Amino acid sequence: MKKTNAENVGSYGIANIILATYVLMGRWKMTKEPKDLGIKIGTKSQVLWTNVLKESEMLIQQSKDNLEIQEEMRKLAKSKIKKEKQKLK
Repeated sequence: MKKTNAENVGSYGIANIILATYVLMGRWKMTKEPKDLGIKIGTKSQVLWTNVLKESEMLIQQSKDNLEIQEEMRKLAKSKIKKEKQKLK
């Protein structure tokens, strides 16, 4: 018997929800991130540093994505400049 989408999600656990994030140039990146249920386990210090770690990882990934975008824009600009120079010759 074929499972429904709800049963498939339930079988992997509520905390493992698949999110689709548009990354670069029309490509899709699939990531699995646990759903934040707002439950804090551990000491206040552990919770704080866990949140700092998650935030820093997210910012590092954003920086990598931005760097890749800028490199592609740089390549595009160079190719456009080259085409314009060829038109002038």
